Order: sequence, then C-alpha cells, then structure tokens
Amino acid sequence: MSALREAFLDELKDLLDAELQLLKALPKMAEAAQNDGLRVAFQEHGGQTANQIKRLGQVFAAFEEPVRGKKCKGMKGLVEEAQELIEEDEGDAALIAAAQKAEHYEIAAYGTLMSWAIALGQDNVTQLLRETLEEEKATDKKLTVIAQTVVNTHDSLRDAEPKEAPTPRRKPKSRPSDSQTRKRRSTKRPSATRGKTKSGKAPRSKRLRSGKRK
Repeated sequence: MSALREAFLDELKDLLDAELQLLKALPKMAEAAQNDGLRVAFQEHGGQTANQIKRLGQVFAAFEEPVRGKKCKGMKGLVEEAQELIEEDEGDAALIAAAQKAEHYEIAAYGTLMSWAIALGQDNVTQLLRETLEEEKATDKKLTVIAQTVVNTHDSLRDAEPKEAPTPRRKPKSRPSDSQTRKRRSTKRPSATRGKTKSGKAPRSKRLRSGKRK
C-alpha cells in the first residue's frame, strides 16, 4: 500500500466519524435554535449529512475497504463546544459560529481527500467527494446569510427598547453654619429686662407696694 493511499484511508476514517458525530449533534442544535430559518437549516443539513455518510461508504467500497471510522478528536471538540453553548443558552449567533466551525473543518477535510483522490486516479471517488464538498460550502454560505439576519434583528430589537430616563439626583440638604446656629439660638433667648415696662420702670403694683413701706 502506497503512503498516499494509506493517508487517504486514514483521513477517510476520521471524516466518517466526524460526520457521525455531527449527525447526532444537529438535532440538538435545531431544537436550541430560536430563529426559524436557522432551525430549518440545521434540520436540512441533518438530512444532507446522512446522505454524505452514504457517499463515504461508496468511497470505502471503491477502495475495497470495510466501512470503519476512527475517533475524530477535532469534531469531538467542536461538538462539545456547541453543547456548552446550548447549555449556557448563548443564543443563535453563537450556535451559528459553532456550526460554521464544524463546516469549515469538513470543507478542509473533503478538499484534502478530493485532491488525494485525483492524485490516486480515483475519478469516481473524486466526483463523490466533490458533490459533498459543494454541499458543505453551500451550507456555510447559508449560515453566513442567517447570521447576518440574526445579528441585524438583535441590533434592531436592542435599539427599539425604550431607554429609561436617568433618575435626577437629589441635592443633599446643607447644614446651617455655626454662626447661623448661634444667631438662631440668640433670637430664642428670653429678654433680660423681663419684669420691666417698655419705659424701663417697674410695674405700677410694685411701685405702690414700695410706697407703702416707706
């Protein structure tokens, strides 16, 4: 077995497992999507992914190899990241980002396999891989359009929210100064001339009593 053929089959097994992982994750992503267009896109891509797995089976057959996958660590990490976003309710924009990461991973993998298939002279395999590659690219473009709609809608809703008027701050009451306090106290003190008339003389009753004593 040539080194290129061996590398091709190894990458093919990795890609098969990646597709199987994504097939299980897409229904959860569709359920978590709030945007109707995004939900439908995930559901449609689930059907595409099932057909892509069948094409990979045909590629195995063309190389007369058993259909067997190899754990894809790359897709495993991407699926786990998407699951965290769902659990944390990060919203549609974050879901789209996670889905496009998976699409870009698959686009790179299918592009590599197609180039190797051409080098190995496998025309039929090349056609099968090209068909799937075009589907992956189309899905990525669709997600980009949906992402722009989701973000624009989010911004519009945010701008439409009524803004609360700022509550006016109350000015703190100023305390009277020491001089003002002393002035108020002085006005409340009883007059020192209490018991005398305005003319400065004692009341008549006192004057009469003093006259009798004399």
